Amino acid sequence: RSGHISGAKNIYWKSLQNKDILDISLLEKALSEAGIDERQRIIICGSSDDEGGPFLFWALSYLGHGNISLLDGGIEAAEEAGAALTSNVPAAEPSNYSSSISSRLLVDPASLESMLSRSDVRILDARDFSDYGQSRLGNGSICLSRDKIYDDLSRIKPPSTLKDLFERRMNPDDTIIVYGTPQAY
Repeated sequence: RSGHISGAKNIYWKSLQNKDILDISLLEKALSEAGIDERQRIIICGSSDDEGGPFLFWALSYLGHGNISLLDGGIEAAEEAGAALTSNVPAAEPSNYSSSISSRLLVDPASLESMLSRSDVRILDARDFSDYGQSRLGNGSICLSRDKIYDDLSRIKPPSTLKDLFERRMNPDDTIIVYGTPQAY
């Protein structure tokens, strides 16, 4: 209501959940109603201090949508770059969105228990350090809180910084599990 990039469709991330868990049918319905199909390129733009953009990025990845990007810095970055905002709501011709689930992107509690005993599994725990210290997920877990990934402006740190951060903590052949809703998105 306060303004969005022209042509943007509003999909509120919490409306895609049932009991705080992604509901695939709700996401497919929201995408269909917004006129989005599985072949379209999607740029996700949320507020830089909100988990909604990263959650939607993960949810679309889980659905198998291959052509997606997350606008680093959110709507604030778009405004800084000179994007004019509008409050006009674009009309959308409904589509028939169909997903192709990438099941490897979701680990359930039953499979997590068996994975914790493997030596090639690393858990990147995205919770803050105090939560991590109170309930670690095994010896293979590594605290990787939000402040290590994002700078003070809620923008993703430079690729060279992230590369160094990840290379020091894991082997390329490891199975990596990211944990810590909502920061893990």
